[in-house]
Amino acid sequence: MKVAIVGYGVVGQATKNTLIDNLDFVIHDPDKNLNGTWKDADIIFICTPTDNVKEYLNAVPQEKHHDIIIRSTIDYNILGDEFMSAGVWPEFLTERTWLEDSRNPICNVFGGSAKQLKLLQDITIFKNMVRVTRTDADMNIVHQSKGRHPFYHTKPKIAALMKVATNSFYTMKVTFANVLKEIAGNDYHELQKTLVQDPRMAADIHFQVPGPDGQYGYGGKCFPKNLEIFKEFSNDANFVATMIDMLNKKYRSK
Repeated sequence: MKVAIVGYGVVGQATKNTLIDNLDFVIHDPDKNLNGTWKDADIIFICTPTDNVKEYLNAVPQEKHHDIIIRSTIDYNILGDEFMSAGVWPEFLTERTWLEDSRNPICNVFGGSAKQLKLLQDITIFKNMVRVTRTDADMNIVHQSKGRHPFYHTKPKIAALMKVATNSFYTMKVTFANVLKEIAGNDYHELQKTLVQDPRMAADIHFQVPGPDGQYGYGGKCFPKNLEIFKEFSNDANFVATMIDMLNKKYRSK
């Protein structure tokens, strides 16, 4: 089975790190002088920067059947009728720990057909790790899991939206923590420990002020990029994201 990885930055390398060995790999990334012939592959993983995803989707020959799986972060609106058969497998990598994150992801979400999901399970190290979901008439969802990293199966647009929504929500958490730091001053650490006495507050890295980079607010590549995509979803989304962005610029300037 020929498998093409298009884009070989962190996401592309992490994707290859999760695939089983007995596959015929082709790597295509012109920026890294990797020019593998990818258009005739059976499975194509698109791992390019967000702005290049549609270019590569348009370049896939229509006369041959391919299973296309998008790992890049995208605006779900690009998955119209033209690309409705593409699957979406969002990544949840941290730049500092991407290698470990690739094999031990915080979650595995896949949006696409049942056939594509089965294929993904068969060629990844997550084989036989299945999450079965059932939704009853009252919309109460029952989960039955087997294995460490089961896939949650959903629609492609929902998988794409989930990734952007998750990171956009994290920007709000980080910004809120910085507001609390400004209010509590030197007592923030004690406030942080007190807040998480309510387990719904979740003691995680987003309440660390300053952050892992030693700065206030949020930085990196993913959070700002996802927030910009989120702004396009609706007027209310744009309003919320703009307020977060303005506050973050204030805190990053400290």
